[in-house]
Amino acid sequence: MSETTNPALPPRLAQHAADYFGHIRTEIAPLLPEASRRVLELGCGGGGTMQWLRAARPVERAVGLELDPSAAARARQVFDAVREVDLNQQRPDLGDERFDLVLALDVLEHLVDPWSTLGWVRETLVPGGTLIVSLPNVAHYSVALPLALKGAWDYADEGLLDRTHLRFFNRATARALVEQAGFVVTRTGTTSIIPDPIARLGLEGARWRWYNKRLMETLLPERWITLQYLIAATR
Repeated sequence: MSETTNPALPPRLAQHAADYFGHIRTEIAPLLPEASRRVLELGCGGGGTMQWLRAARPVERAVGLELDPSAAARARQVFDAVREVDLNQQRPDLGDERFDLVLALDVLEHLVDPWSTLGWVRETLVPGGTLIVSLPNVAHYSVALPLALKGAWDYADEGLLDRTHLRFFNRATARALVEQAGFVVTRTGTTSIIPDPIARLGLEGARWRWYNKRLMETLLPERWITLQYLIAATR
């Protein structure tokens, strides 16, 4: 499958968009339900995650929602249906379709009202269906330390302070977002980025990375090294 970039963007941002929309979220594997035959993905990008999921699970029907037209065009090679929709402007018309798995991976923080979005998402799930959400952690050290030490809160083209993020979450508010929409949280997980001061001393290799990981996990609070919160919930 060939990679394409958005020609309307400068080359640097276009390449970032291609990488972003093609990102495969294999870290959700431990949260997946046993049955995921009918799947809806919000912000499906270029379809990388769904391509991986369909290779691993017997997905019979996959529907994607995507804002970016070029990403949606790529996703159509993977999904049974892709609808181009701005979730900040409208609720997509899914007819009578119901799903046993809904993915909302790194998308809710881009919405003005993610609470109402999860409200209608709940209606699309069959009883006992699963929602999997990933949300960036605004308490990560890369955000918390510059803010505390220098008063810095600098938006960027990507990352935790992506300039397109409209909502920010920590562990408690990420869980509350899901529960307030009427879901029951069943499983959770995290992804992490850990500082590596040992490498700056010129000590590299698997052994030194292991020592650094153990040291940082001992010295730093969990919230400082958590990059994203992963939440699985059911109706």
